[in-house]
Amino acid sequence: MKPEPEIFQLLLRRYGLDPSRTLFIDDVQKNVDAAKEQGMQALRFVDAQQLRQALAELDVPGVK
Repeated sequence: MKPEPEIFQLLLRRYGLDPSRTLFIDDVQKNVDAAKEQGMQALRFVDAQQLRQALAELDVPGVK
């Protein structure tokens, strides 16, 4: 279970994800921190406007 590192490692392994190209979004800071410790990009969700802005700053396709 989040924020244990094993759940993030399982996710990355199961889906063949490159941690540096994987974006994790959660509303709990300790989960965001745990994802970052596994090498993922991670954002804390506060509200839709903040998330939209953060995604735009990361140049996520389809986000303005």
